[in-house]
Amino acid sequence: MRKILFIIAIVSRTCFAQEQHTVEEGIFELVNYVRQEPTRFLTEVVQPYIKLNELENSSYAKSLTRTLQKQSALPPLARNTHLMEMAANYAAEAGKKGWTDHVRTDARFKKYAPEIEITGENLQFGSADALAVIMELLIDEGVHNLGHRKNILDPEFSLIGIGFGNHKTFDTIGVIVFGGFE
Repeated sequence: MRKILFIIAIVSRTCFAQEQHTVEEGIFELVNYVRQEPTRFLTEVVQPYIKLNELENSSYAKSLTRTLQKQSALPPLARNTHLMEMAANYAAEAGKKGWTDHVRTDARFKKYAPEIEITGENLQFGSADALAVIMELLIDEGVHNLGHRKNILDPEFSLIGIGFGNHKTFDTIGVIVFGGFE
């Protein structure tokens, strides 16, 4: 009987912890996973995702595979409270107004984190799942310069801020801002 109660307690705690796990936290963990262990991320996450979503013929998915095969491990990004606030506020504003572009990005970085010298921003729309958000940004289908992927894997970035919310047109918006120092 004790074993059964112990197992129930563990399962309950695990389920409760998963409920408390936010999209922002999932994005944070996945970004650092791909940065720190690109080869493992490729085999454990990317390849199954590509197969499950029938993206084997996508040139962008194939490009991501090649990129991660060559990618060196990078240090993890640290959350920055100023960038977290910036991303959350922009997700709320852009979501409410239905924006789909990078609006006043430089001005926002100057307002929230003027000390940061190198900046980047990724926007993602329509996915409420952290894995779908990160995979869409890494595959970067239709983005010729692969800017979202490059931001996630940029060795010059050391800081991150993540905001997620509702969007007027696309249901959800994810905002990921990056910062670094020269």
